[in-house]
Amino acid sequence: MININLLGHVEASVGSQTVRLKCEGSSIVLCAVSLSPGSLVTRQALHEALWGEHPPDSRKQLLEYFVHQLNVSLKFANEAFLVEERQGYRLLPTAASTDVQQFRRYRQFARHLAADGRLDQASGVYAKAMALHRGTPFGGAGQGWLRAASAGVMHMIRCTRVEATRLTTASASFR
Repeated sequence: MININLLGHVEASVGSQTVRLKCEGSSIVLCAVSLSPGSLVTRQALHEALWGEHPPDSRKQLLEYFVHQLNVSLKFANEAFLVEERQGYRLLPTAASTDVQQFRRYRQFARHLAADGRLDQASGVYAKAMALHRGTPFGGAGQGWLRAASAGVMHMIRCTRVEATRLTTASASFR
C-alpha cells in the first residue's frame, strides 16, 4: 500500500520507506489523482493543474514524463499504481490511501460519536484528524482547479477545527 500525504508537504511512502519525488510536476500529478482514487483524471485537467491556462507546447511529453517518474518511484507490488487510459489517468484505489481520506473518515466518525453523546471519544477522534494536518494542502503546489481544491480542503480543516473546539467547550460544560 502506498501512503500519500497531501495535508502539507506532498510525501509518499511505500511500506516504511518515504519516497522523494523527483520534481514538482510529479507532485502535482500525484495530488490531482489522489483526490479521488479510482476516478479518471483527464489529461486536460492535469494540464490545467500543472500549468493553468497556459500549458507549454511540450505538455504531452512532460505529463508522460511526470507519470513515468511517479510509477518508477512508487512501485506497488511491481505494478504501476497510476494507470493510463484513453482520456487520462486513474490512481488504483487498492494501491494507495491518502491522509485526506483518513481525515474525512475521522471527521465523519467524530460527528457520529458526538451525535451519540460520546463527547470525550469524539474529541479524541477530532484530535486524530487534526494531527494529520501538517501545513498548506498539497504543499501549495498546483494551478487552476487544483488550487481551488486545496482551498476546499483548507476550508474542511478549518470547519473541523471549529467543530472540535465547540465539542471541547460543550464537553467541559458537562463536567
